[in-house]
Amino acid sequence: MWQDQEKDIQLRRALLLARSGALRQRFGEEAQALQRPAALADAVRDQVHWWASRPLLLAALAAVPVVMRPRRLVNWSLKLWSGWRLWRRVQRFLPH
Repeated sequence: MWQDQEKDIQLRRALLLARSGALRQRFGEEAQALQRPAALADAVRDQVHWWASRPLLLAALAAVPVVMRPRRLVNWSLKLWSGWRLWRRVQRFLPH
């Protein structure tokens, strides 16, 4: 009688271990879809941390519009925007 119960327990344990392995494998495959959003969230967190650790730089950038004349600020903003767009186009052709 005890031997039958022990065999049942061992069989159940083996089935649970097999199911656990299958679930782990399935979870690993499904977690691949979260890899890119998680990397993006990590990058955003790193940027926030970087800017938070440099408050003087952030204050200087915020003061630029106050110090510069509005027309000059618009001209520089357009130049920076155009340069950024050009850089994004060039990046497509560069090897990763």
